Amino acid sequence: MTVFNILVGVINILMFIFLLFPSSLREVIKMDPYKLGVLCVFIACLIYWVYLFIMFIKHRNRPKRSINLGSVRVIRNPDHYHYLIQGDTCCHIPDEATFNYLGSFFGFTWDDAELMLPDEIKRRFTIGKQLPSIKLYFPKIESKESC
Repeated sequence: MTVFNILVGVINILMFIFLLFPSSLREVIKMDPYKLGVLCVFIACLIYWVYLFIMFIKHRNRPKRSINLGSVRVIRNPDHYHYLIQGDTCCHIPDEATFNYLGSFFGFTWDDAELMLPDEIKRRFTIGKQLPSIKLYFPKIESKESC
């Protein structure tokens, strides 16, 4: 809801009130312009506070939305290089720690990797950049073989 929509709603409500109660319009016309301006600002703030309260009540129990990254899957070639596939883009996963991290985020495991020949990978997908290794950011992470 934009400010313009709120303003139009307020004007419609005021027109409705003044049509039903013409004497209130005469009283408003007689008002001091300074008091009328203060009254208008007060009414606008009141309407805005009611709007914020309604939005708070409406959204307080709504679950947080996760990031929509589309469908993601993982493939490997016979040389045991693993690739993350998103849409038609194929990105190389540099090491086991990064694979495990991405797997925990996207929900795949080593067994989910589909075997595909390098020529078929090049034919079916656009080759993207190699993903950065998380070892640069978390140097203490050990590989799966050393556990």
